[in-house]
Amino acid sequence: MNEFKKRNKLLAIYQIAGGFIGIVFMSYTLIMIENLQSRELLVSTVPLILFVFSIYSGNLLIGKHYSKGLAYSKVNQLIQILGFKISGLMYVFGSGLIMCVQFDLTDDFITGFIFWTSYFEIGQLADRSQFMISFNIIAIFLLFQVGKLRKQYESLKDRLI
Repeated sequence: MNEFKKRNKLLAIYQIAGGFIGIVFMSYTLIMIENLQSRELLVSTVPLILFVFSIYSGNLLIGKHYSKGLAYSKVNQLIQILGFKISGLMYVFGSGLIMCVQFDLTDDFITGFIFWTSYFEIGQLADRSQFMISFNIIAIFLLFQVGKLRKQYESLKDRLI
């Protein structure tokens, strides 16, 4: 039971810290834009909502709402696994540490690793020929950890208070 609580707390702290760092980075980015337009402000609400969702997921776990917190944590990790640049569209999101394996299939098969902390990017690209896919290894690892915690929770839920 102590192992469950310890791993649960680590996941919660990671999600809260990742969300907080993301909000700080997004806020800094918005402050640095000289002539902030309403369109940019509106678009920036998407990552802010996702970073707040990460914090909320962690807070549920800290507050011992394990079932709901683990369900939200699962969703939180799922939306961080895949990043892409395909047909002029782009999406990358990570809350916390991000370590991606990237495959660039535009002209050749090129692989690479990307390291970030709390990052979000979505939009349209001028170059519609780009075809890149990235997989966040840390989010995949954490998704498996959430699954293990969920199994532990199911066996311990009658004893957890």
